[in-house]
Amino acid sequence: MEKLFIDVRCDHRADGTFRPRKILWPDGRTWDIKRTLHVAEPVEDEFEGITGYAPSQEILRRLELSRQKAGGVKTREMHCPICGFLVQIIPVTQTDIVFAKCHKCKFTGPLDPAYFRRMKRLGAYHRRLTECARGNKR
Repeated sequence: MEKLFIDVRCDHRADGTFRPRKILWPDGRTWDIKRTLHVAEPVEDEFEGITGYAPSQEILRRLELSRQKAGGVKTREMHCPICGFLVQIIPVTQTDIVFAKCHKCKFTGPLDPAYFRRMKRLGAYHRRLTECARGNKR
């Protein structure tokens, strides 16, 4: 299914809020919005982007402990084998299977870090070979 973008006409108010009034489809059809059934208000704390969720103090404490513990861990990037998009950052020592989803090409599946460990280095090696073949030796 292809994503379709539509126009929405809104009334913008002085207090910074707005209300949708009309939906306009690309083929010319229009619908008037007579009433709004629900308006979600943002949460006023550090997790403002996550609407409706406010973690407990225990969860915040665990998050902070996790951040502190992960501070000294060396990491590496794991890229999608199809398009090369960054799908996950994993610890260098991780050897377990990673289940990844690429947000660019929508690849979803298991990846073994051992099989994809050298992709970045092989790309640099390939570039050096290409440069040498062109006469730009290093």
